[in-house]
Amino acid sequence: SMISNNRFDDIKRILDEAADGGAVIEQGGAPYPHPYLDAGYYFAPTVVGRADPDSELMQRESGSMIARSCLEGATDMSA
Repeated sequence: SMISNNRFDDIKRILDEAADGGAVIEQGGAPYPHPYLDAGYYFAPTVVGRADPDSELMQRESGSMIARSCLEGATDMSA
């Protein structure tokens, strides 16, 4: 949960830019409509893989529930 939704646009922009750069949003990546709490602001826990280590996503603390990983030099993901 977050104090307000004023950061949602920024978080979404960072995720979109990472995806445009080749990152894969494996899970989440969007505001979360809580099933029974009407008040509050929620962003789904997000898992991002294959992010560019130089991307803003990897270089900046987002203050949200985003798990990030990058693979430097990996070419075969089947192993």
